[in-house]
Amino acid sequence: MKLFISLIFLLSYLYSITTPKTGKFPVGFWENMQSQNIGTKYGDPGWVNKIALERNDLSRNTQLDFHIPVLLGKYSDASNVYYNPNEFHELLFGENPTGSMKDYFSEISYGSFTVDGEVNGWYQSGFSQSEAVSNTRQYVAEIASLADPDIDYGQYDNDGPDNIPNSGDDDGFVDGL
Repeated sequence: MKLFISLIFLLSYLYSITTPKTGKFPVGFWENMQSQNIGTKYGDPGWVNKIALERNDLSRNTQLDFHIPVLLGKYSDASNVYYNPNEFHELLFGENPTGSMKDYFSEISYGSFTVDGEVNGWYQSGFSQSEAVSNTRQYVAEIASLADPDIDYGQYDNDGPDNIPNSGDDDGFVDGL
């Protein structure tokens, strides 16, 4: 009986692990990003430095909080949107049965890294989808500019040692978008 229960437990554990889905990026995707100098250098320098300092803390008793603005941009050739900002907020940061981005980062960091934020938009872009793919930086800059009246971007600069946004020890840049 013990062998049977052990076998059931082992099989349920083995089958509970879900492997990542496989798939390929569209042809030319990475070349297009590289030509725009996107994806070649990772990380906001303030956060890279903050994490490097935390890495040397042998106690590992640190809590990193990452608070980001999520901006919803609508292409000029898009006829409608399928989700409202509240639904996006719930998907990214809320309580939902399949988990959220917030749940994911909390789980993989064993609770040491939390991510939260606000969702704003929809902001109507002058770029079509194909133009935005070819000019990703300009597209993001346009959406961020359109959102500027609605958002205090200083509240999203929190890479200084005191963990207080826009407190003077931060680098003056939004940590993530």
